[in-house]
Amino acid sequence: MKNLMLILLAAFTLSLGSCANSKTIDGKTYEAYGLANADSRKSDSIVYEIPVSNWIMGILFSETIIVPGYIIGWDLYEPVKKK
Repeated sequence: MKNLMLILLAAFTLSLGSCANSKTIDGKTYEAYGLANADSRKSDSIVYEIPVSNWIMGILFSETIIVPGYIIGWDLYEPVKKK
């Protein structure tokens, strides 16, 4: 049980380190978004991409359910550039 808790803690810590980053474009900061908060954070004038680190972390920690859930829900797409 102790090992499981350590693995979950490590997974959570690593998932936060690999999250999509905010980006300032033309003086305005755009936040990363996921499926759960797309309505409030997505901008139609910005191109978004899924970072490779999110793919890797989602696959590596897919058994934990928590890590991929967080990434897909709140941190899936990262702002890249203006359209």
